[in-house]
Amino acid sequence: MKTVIIIIIVIVSLLILNVVSAGIMGALSNQIIDDIPDKNRDCKGEWTNWSECNKSCGTGDRYRTFTVTQSALGDGKQCRYEDGGNQVEVCNTQPCPIDCVGEWERGDCSKDCKGGKQKITYKITTSAQHGGASCGNDADGNPLETGTYYETDCNSDIECDVDCVGEWEPWSGCSKDCGDDGIKTSKYKIKTKATGNGPLCM
Repeated sequence: MKTVIIIIIVIVSLLILNVVSAGIMGALSNQIIDDIPDKNRDCKGEWTNWSECNKSCGTGDRYRTFTVTQSALGDGKQCRYEDGGNQVEVCNTQPCPIDCVGEWERGDCSKDCKGGKQKITYKITTSAQHGGASCGNDADGNPLETGTYYETDCNSDIECDVDCVGEWEPWSGCSKDCGDDGIKTSKYKIKTKATGNGPLCM
């Protein structure tokens, strides 16, 4: 009887040991399977934010860079862009402001001496565009434009060239009524004095 009991106990123990062993092996197998990476894995990546435009107007460039965050494995799909690849696009295509540029031009003086009038006229060489600054205003507050002018005095300190003008007065009577030693005289009278580079009376 004791022998039968011992045999039964041994058989039960073996059965229990087999069940436990099978459970442990199954768990280990599942863990190993979980630790094996997928044979096929798609590539993943992302773009950085766009950089600042290198120009504030007049068409510039900006770029962004692609970074691979997960490489493809096996038959997984490759990323469309390479790691570190750049994209460039135009930016700030609006025209740059152009400021007005102009200058004053002096005309001829109306007189060569003793003061005349001179017209000073404004000429615009580059018109303001795309919000650029104007050329300013005249003395009356009106915008300067081609043809705006004002007059000023000129050659006020230059003496005019005036020739000396004069004439001889009639001869006087002879100092003697007879003989060879009589004298008569005549005086030169200046009517207009020479000025500037005018010739003197001789």
